[in-house]
Amino acid sequence: MATVKRADLEALDYGSPEFVASTIMPRIAREVDSGTVYYQDYTADGSATSGRTLGEAPTATLITKSSTTFSMVEKISRKKIDSRDINMLGGLDRAQQKAARLGKREVASAIEALVIAATFGNSGIAKYNILASLLSAVDDAVAQVSDKADGKIVLFGAKSMIQRAKRLAEVKARMIHTGVPVGSERDVRSISDNILAGVLGVDAVIAGRSSWLGSGNAYDGYLGVMVIPDATFDPDETIQFGRTFVKNAGSDIFVVESFYSDDLKAEIVDTKAELNVVCFNPEVCVVLTGLDEGNAVTTTV
Repeated sequence: MATVKRADLEALDYGSPEFVASTIMPRIAREVDSGTVYYQDYTADGSATSGRTLGEAPTATLITKSSTTFSMVEKISRKKIDSRDINMLGGLDRAQQKAARLGKREVASAIEALVIAATFGNSGIAKYNILASLLSAVDDAVAQVSDKADGKIVLFGAKSMIQRAKRLAEVKARMIHTGVPVGSERDVRSISDNILAGVLGVDAVIAGRSSWLGSGNAYDGYLGVMVIPDATFDPDETIQFGRTFVKNAGSDIFVVESFYSDDLKAEIVDTKAELNVVCFNPEVCVVLTGLDEGNAVTTTV
C-alpha cells in the first residue's frame, strides 16, 4: 500500500510540556536542508576615540558580518502495529494515534538531547561551581549574561534539580521574606517555579524532563542561566544564544506517514523531523555545577 502523509496524526498532542528545547533554542523554519545563516556575534564594547586632533579622522573600527552553516539531520521513529493486535488497541485509528504519539515523544527526546549537548555539554560555555552558594552563583551568572543580549533571563535544568534547589537552606531562608514560609525540609510545594524565579532574581524558571540529567546522570547537579531570545527576531537582528533549524515547519515540526506492509503483515507509522541545532553566542549562557545534597539537605532527590 502507498505511503500516506497523515495530517491528522501530525496534529495530535503528545504531552509536550516537559520538552523545553524549543524554549531554550527556539525553532526557525527553512525550506532547504543546509545553508548559511547570518547572526549578530557578541563583541565586547570598545572605546570611543578621545582627544582627536583637529583635522584628523577618528579611528575607524570595521564592522563585519558573522555567519555559520546549518545542515539538517533526520530524526525518525518507526512504529509497527501487528494486524492481530489492532482490535486490542481499539481499532486502526486509535492504534495509529498511539503509534504517532509514541513516535513524536521519541523524536522530541532526540531533539532535547541535541539542545542539552549544546548547553550543558558545550565546552565554550563558562561554568560556575555553586557548592558554596546557589544565590551568589546565580547573581554572578546573571551579571555575566544580562548586558550581553536582550531577552528574558531564565534558570533551566532538570525538574529534579529545580526541586533540589528549592530545598536549599538559603533559598528557604530568603523565602521567609519573599513568600509563604515553607514547612519541612522536603516540603517544597509552597515554592512554585515562579516564586523560585523571584527568590533567585531571574525572569523565569524552566523545568525540563529527566533527560537534562544527561546519559548516566552526567549532568547531575547542573543548572543553566541564559538569556533566551524573542523567537520573532532572526539571529541577524539580535544577539542570541542559538536556534533550532527545522525543515518546513508548520504548526509543528513532525512529519507523520503511514502505510501497510504486506511483508510484515503490519501497519507502519513513521514519525520524523529534520533539524539542526546551531549555537551562535555561548557568552549569553552560564552553566552552574555542583548542586548536590551537601548544599541542600541530607537526603536524596
